[in-house]
Amino acid sequence: MQFDHQWESGVTSFLVPGGNVSSLGVSFLSGVRACRRIMLYGHDFCWCKDRDFYAGGMQHELAQKRIESEQKSGTVFAVKDANGNEVLTNGSLMEFASWYTSISRAMPGLLVNRTPTTILRLEEPE
Repeated sequence: MQFDHQWESGVTSFLVPGGNVSSLGVSFLSGVRACRRIMLYGHDFCWCKDRDFYAGGMQHELAQKRIESEQKSGTVFAVKDANGNEVLTNGSLMEFASWYTSISRAMPGLLVNRTPTTILRLEEPE
């Protein structure tokens, strides 16, 4: 899809985002600005059981309702983070993380994740 976009648009870069704002930034930095290394901060794609839902902010009641709704739907999953700790995530966050993993496979060494608690696993350059 990225190659199709490049061909059709005439833009000699990859500007197909992976579903969230930071993925567009990664596409811009790697394609248009030709950055060779991009540091990722806050790319957890999960939340800890004993803390607020990832998008809760100051709306604790709304966050709790969303979590309860997603749990009833079966779309909240317990997974291991990069440190081996159990965290929670959902389908959309797993897909976002998957996009970054695919970019990391295509361009090893481009992405460096500086987020301490994360489900994102990036390819390390050989």
